[in-house]
Amino acid sequence: MIRWILDAQQSQLAFAFGIIFVAVLAVKKNNVSVNQHSIRH
Repeated sequence: MIRWILDAQQSQLAFAFGIIFVAVLAVKKNNVSVNQHSIRH
């Protein structure tokens, strides 16, 4: 798995996957914040 990530031919794919992963986490965090705010309201 580590070798696959460090593979030069897969570096762009791994980089794109990392961006998507961070974006998904950010969206989930924002959704949780919105849900908590709605509940407090």
